[in-house]
Amino acid sequence: TSMAGKISAVAPYVVTGTAGDAKGIDRVEVVLNGGDPIIATLGATTMPTAVPFSVPIVPLNGENTLAVTAYDLRGNHTTVTRIFTFARRYELAILRDYPALGSVVLVATPAASASALSPASGNPRRSAILPGTTVKITATPAAKMVFNGWLDAPAGAVVTGDVMTFTMPDEDVEVTARFTGAPFAAIIGATNSFQGLLQPDFSTADSNSTVGLLTGALTASGGFTGKVSIDGVTQPFRAIFYGDTSCVFLVAGKKQNALTFGGRTLTLEYWQDTITAKVTKNGDVSEGQIRRASYSPSFKVPSNLLLPGSTKGYYTMRLPWSPQIPPVNPYPRGDGFMTITLST
Repeated sequence: TSMAGKISAVAPYVVTGTAGDAKGIDRVEVVLNGGDPIIATLGATTMPTAVPFSVPIVPLNGENTLAVTAYDLRGNHTTVTRIFTFARRYELAILRDYPALGSVVLVATPAASASALSPASGNPRRSAILPGTTVKITATPAAKMVFNGWLDAPAGAVVTGDVMTFTMPDEDVEVTARFTGAPFAAIIGATNSFQGLLQPDFSTADSNSTVGLLTGALTASGGFTGKVSIDGVTQPFRAIFYGDTSCVFLVAGKKQNALTFGGRTLTLEYWQDTITAKVTKNGDVSEGQIRRASYSPSFKVPSNLLLPGSTKGYYTMRLPWSPQIPPVNPYPRGDGFMTITLST
């Protein structure tokens, strides 16, 4: 038998070779690092001088000594010894809940520390990876599908939408990429426009700096182009929603789980045609439900909201005064009003 001086593979590692004698071989024994003999499995052959054998072993990380002894039918034997260095790899298995709905790509750093994913079209796809290797997995949905989240991310993994990054541990890892049909399309005729107010939560004071507005447009594939306005700051942004409600922001070509602007942090989630927004700053929290606009040029306002026989409705809103407790200035307070014109 022969063995390379350096081996990097998963365990158990299968040692193979041939042993022979003119009359045939009785058995092959394998001893790893002075341990108990292991009887190898002999393969079928028509040549008694070249009988194939194989045996699984679990080498130590580092230097190992392997002694292989072949016995003929009379009990005569010959031993061959090999010394080799072993670097144990562990298996990463990537499943897809519906393989036809998407694909996965693996990038390892350094690249030589991971084998290529195989089989090419199988499920799961597997790679043998050295512990300590940086692993980056990207899931890509098929046409008209969206990514729907990861299952069983290993400890310490960083998930940014359809990208998972982690350091390969010294154990096998199995993760699942999920895909689904896109849930973002509007009903026929409805608008893609979303809008909603940001209001302080129960623990945050109501003030100009904690009330805001978020607007934007959502595509059927989950792309969102919007802007957030709060405390005199307006920040445009681009984002992507996924089927599992999560969202990433696209900033300078990179994906981020949150958007930072004006000392604030914005996060978004999508569920059942509603975007939940949260803005935080120094412990203050402003939240809002950002919903699809009810009407559009092709999905017109119903006639009961308009003047009879007209394409418009006219409204007046009263803004009543309220006492300041405690009073903050001596100036008089009064009522206000605003007018609204609504078109079809």
